Amino acid sequence: MPPVGYVGRRAEREGLAYLLDEAHEGARRIAFISGEPGIGKTRLASHAAVEAHGDGANVLYGRCNEELTAPYGPWVQALGYYVSESSEDVLREHVERHGSHLMRLVPELDHRLPDVAPPPEGDPETDRYLLFGAVAGMLEEANWADKPSLVLLRHLVTGGGEMRLLLLGTYRESDLVRGHPLGELLADLHSEPGVSRVPLTGIEPEDVVSIMEAAAGHEMDETGQRLAQAITRETEGNPFYVGELLRHLVESGALVQQPDGRFRLEGRIEDLGLPQSVREVVGRRVARLSEPAQRVLGVAAVIGRDFDVDLLSRIVDAGEDELLDMLDEAVAASVVNESGDHVGHFGFAHALINHTLYEDLGATRRARLHRRIAEALEEVCGPDPGPRVGELAHHWIRATVPSESAKALDYAGRAGARALAELAPDDALRWFDQALELQAEQSDADTAVRCELLIGRGQAQRLTGEGDFRDTLLEASRLARDLGDPELLARACLENTRGQASQHGEVDAERVDLLETAIELAGREDEARRARLLALLALELNWDPDSERIDRLAEEALELARRSGDDRTLATVLYYCGLATQGAANARERHALMTELIDVADRTDDAVLLFCAANLESIFAGEVGDFAAVDGALARLKALANQVGQPSFKWADLFYRGARERIAGNLDEAERLATEAAAMDEPDAFMIFAAQIAGIRWEQGRAEELRDLMEQAIDNFPGISGFRAGLAIFDALLDRFDDARRMLDAELERGLDQIPRDQSELASLVIWSDVAFETRARDVAAELYDRLSPSRGLVMWNGAIAYNAVDHYLAGLCGLLGRYDEAVELFESAVELQKRIPAPIWLARTRHWYGRTLLDRDAPGDPEHGREMLNEAIELATTHGAAHVERRAREAIEAPSARRSEGFAEPSTSQASIDAPRL
Repeated sequence: MPPVGYVGRRAEREGLAYLLDEAHEGARRIAFISGEPGIGKTRLASHAAVEAHGDGANVLYGRCNEELTAPYGPWVQALGYYVSESSEDVLREHVERHGSHLMRLVPELDHRLPDVAPPPEGDPETDRYLLFGAVAGMLEEANWADKPSLVLLRHLVTGGGEMRLLLLGTYRESDLVRGHPLGELLADLHSEPGVSRVPLTGIEPEDVVSIMEAAAGHEMDETGQRLAQAITRETEGNPFYVGELLRHLVESGALVQQPDGRFRLEGRIEDLGLPQSVREVVGRRVARLSEPAQRVLGVAAVIGRDFDVDLLSRIVDAGEDELLDMLDEAVAASVVNESGDHVGHFGFAHALINHTLYEDLGATRRARLHRRIAEALEEVCGPDPGPRVGELAHHWIRATVPSESAKALDYAGRAGARALAELAPDDALRWFDQALELQAEQSDADTAVRCELLIGRGQAQRLTGEGDFRDTLLEASRLARDLGDPELLARACLENTRGQASQHGEVDAERVDLLETAIELAGREDEARRARLLALLALELNWDPDSERIDRLAEEALELARRSGDDRTLATVLYYCGLATQGAANARERHALMTELIDVADRTDDAVLLFCAANLESIFAGEVGDFAAVDGALARLKALANQVGQPSFKWADLFYRGARERIAGNLDEAERLATEAAAMDEPDAFMIFAAQIAGIRWEQGRAEELRDLMEQAIDNFPGISGFRAGLAIFDALLDRFDDARRMLDAELERGLDQIPRDQSELASLVIWSDVAFETRARDVAAELYDRLSPSRGLVMWNGAIAYNAVDHYLAGLCGLLGRYDEAVELFESAVELQKRIPAPIWLARTRHWYGRTLLDRDAPGDPEHGREMLNEAIELATTHGAAHVERRAREAIEAPSARRSEGFAEPSTSQASIDAPRL
């Protein structure tokens, strides 16, 4: 049949043309074209691409080859063409903006720019997002199914920023079974702006008539119109099936072309015997080929949708010329197409043809062909299959019986390792899972091999965000320990971390035990490895009360890391030790670690280490009250988060900025950022959100809304003392003073010295001091003062939460103790810091406590000065929505002095009238 022009789909074509116009104007537009096989998804996308190219757009094309998918396959195909065709100036400009990270995906860049250094090796997850940024940058200048490509697509859609881009993707709805990565992506992108769906159904009978008329070169008569309706009915308007049926009718003689060029239908429509399935009609077309050509195509179908003559010739019994003749026969029958870009490469004209031929082969014949293909591939590739290792794994797995799984297992493991190296952890996870399944079928499975596979699987799980990586790597660690293999054990332990303690509020005893064994087995020869193990152990002991042991581990780790001469090791150890040793009173000592980390991270120019350095600087600078340095560090955090695009970076950036906005008195913005961070579904999102939203509601005087949340947080994180203090202060805010006091007494009975020296230690102490001030607990003020006094001059800030200058709390405790002169000195110190930051709500709190303390002292001039302080607190609190401070300050002004000396008044009636949105 002669080719015909594009028929039908007017509404869909107009919709895509509109999206293209928007992309020309600078918008980022994504359209997913869906439908059953053969419905015309690729044809519609190709037509839109041709139209776009005619309008001057750059058009790039990539396709995923289902079973034999290489990591980022469609992106490699699309961007490889752009790199090979772009000018050198364009490529150099891209490298200046994004570095050489694109070289990981498109090696041709190295050939075009041989003087450009290869991308540096760093943290795999960060490298992956830097690669994503480079791809986005390339697309800005200029039917996938594999998970890495979909992750990259998600990054393009949600990455933000301007981009003149129209991206078309096609998929079959029938393939989106539960858990399919594309189904998850489509659900996630449902509400994203600029994302459209174009579902395709069958074409109408009049479109079938148009196809027939274009092919025949004349209008259809009544019989032709009836035939079009019959074909539409049989095919449900599936364009591929329509074309196959028309081809079948011509080749079978039912449609005869007359001397004048017109087609005539032989016989009645009812007697045509139309095929009942696409598989049947494809089978009939292939059956018209010679028997040798049919056999060759059956072998090619096992190779895959695309195949090359060199590999095919090693499997079939035919000379090169004879083989090419058979392929030419298949090309003439429109069964396969010859590649115009790669000599010797062919591909089936449609995936349905490939699938039909494959399914027509018996299971035994398919397995034998997979084996022959695998053996031929080994001949082609030699000992190092390189990027074709996935093909080898694919064919050996399908050729294997349980008793002969060694090769399949080996290649699957190698494919997983290569996928990790190519920053495609989703593909790696798939290969490692298959390898582990194969090994489970072996009666004499090698324990060391299983350990290697589990380490790879755990690393892939961690990089893809699967929380089960801990259990996988613990299993690997136990196997390595039982084998007595120090290298495997060290690798398994060092992979089993996300840069912080694995559990918050308690020690992960099993990981600690395995780390201790790894350190014992490692010996002292490899100083860099031992330093990392020691530092990670110190970090895992973060919630252990034995702070002296943590200090010893950190000291040895730092000494070894500095001696190793490895900047990456030193930076990692500095970061782990900086977090591990964080406590209420040692901020000034830890400042040296922060300074050293900044210098080392700058030398490595590694994005993840630079982020760690900015992270520590933002914490330590805040603790010492240098919020100019905090703001500079947070600006770097945000820039790195935007540059890399890694979700955990963006999450940290959001909640850090949320905490900073609360200090600045912008409670609505602080809540928006905290809520946005919580929506990112990071492992510790609930814990951070609970702490941040509790502080915001505290300021707003809406404690009743979150009391249940604080109880839930205590249940979820029993080892974090700050949540117990948080529940007590919420009771005090709600004027349940007796309940708050009982909790304070219980904490004192447990012992303030039992509060671990960790990130929440200072938060716990200052909140308990707040509870003491609210409940007028003079009898315990001295003990709280003694525990808090080593932190004099510091600020309660750890990046996620902030609770005023420590001098503010010490001053309040001094007031309770009647040490008024010291209280005034401390209050003035706190006010000076708050004005310098500035921190208006903190200043309002201090004015309130300062005023209360002056009223309690009642020296000459104190009542007037105290009421002046309280009025300033009310004005500041009202301006910034700090309803709790406003209420307490008003109560202090209105309450009789006798009542003031015993405790706060009952809630004023004005509080009940506060109408604010609930959480």
